Amino acid sequence: MSKNQLVVIKWLSTTGQNFLSDIVELEGAFDGVPEDVAEAFATLSDREKIEVIQKAANNLLYQ
Repeated sequence: MSKNQLVVIKWLSTTGQNFLSDIVELEGAFDGVPEDVAEAFATLSDREKIEVIQKAANNLLYQ
């Protein structure tokens, strides 16, 4: 995984918020995402975005 993917995974896995709302925020609907995370997410390809969401979901499911 790339550095940018890891930044996003860490944020999604540790926000303590609603996971689905966090995904919507990443897509730019709200301003609640830290700038470094938003920039990292913006650089990812569609495939990498899916991998990030999948990994973060697995992290939350198996904590």
